[in-house]
Amino acid sequence: MPSSNSNSTTPATTTTSTSSSSGRSRRHRHRRHRHHRHRRSRQIRPKITERNLVAAIMGMVVIAFLIAALAEQKWFRLHGGKCDKEYIGAYEFLTPHVEDAPSMEYCITSQVVTIMRLNIGFIFLSIISSLIAFFLDTLGPMKHIVKTIRRHSVGNIITVLFCVTICGFCYWVTTLMEVVLNNYKLAQGSKVSVSYDVGFYLVAGAGSLSVIISATNLLRRYSAFEVVPRERLMDDWDNFLEAELRGAPHFDELPPPPAYTP
Repeated sequence: MPSSNSNSTTPATTTTSTSSSSGRSRRHRHRRHRHHRHRRSRQIRPKITERNLVAAIMGMVVIAFLIAALAEQKWFRLHGGKCDKEYIGAYEFLTPHVEDAPSMEYCITSQVVTIMRLNIGFIFLSIISSLIAFFLDTLGPMKHIVKTIRRHSVGNIITVLFCVTICGFCYWVTTLMEVVLNNYKLAQGSKVSVSYDVGFYLVAGAGSLSVIISATNLLRRYSAFEVVPRERLMDDWDNFLEAELRGAPHFDELPPPPAYTP
């Protein structure tokens, strides 16, 4: 009789141990999957310390200034001479053969048109470089090359150089237009002048803001370590767990426990 009871309880015990081991195996795989998913999400998340939201906000203002300068109708104010226009905007130089238009007959030359079209091209390039700098300051990427470009504010420095070039070309344009106005004076002793207006000052303001943005990135202090010590410890612990779990056998591969004997 005792031997029959022992044989009857053995299959039940084996079934229970097998189901418990399979349950532990499922929990083990779930925990391992959750561990890898958490680690992967932490690796792709950008560092908050690499972001510069102040520079990003000012970068948006720079882009707005440059776009407004393109659409502005007042770049130069002309006084005196036979020119019929009082204000000239940058967008007018995009018109083909604008120097032959009747309204521009005594105002500009073909050289002025070429210089202003170069200025328009530099404005577009400034917008592109400012956009790149804005995204880098907002996202804070962690790749070494991109991070170096953002920390050294390369995009904003390029914008500053373009804005300085545009301002220098505008000075050249004013001297050329003054020569044209002097050649076509209304009277012998009349005074002519060409001055800057809103569009020029928008570009100058964009360049000044870009200098401030560059200063906020270049003068910002960063840690000497690329990784925060707490995050480094967490990564080391994750690597240790991954190595241990990789070398450990699965529960499915373990032999079943021996049968229960009273």
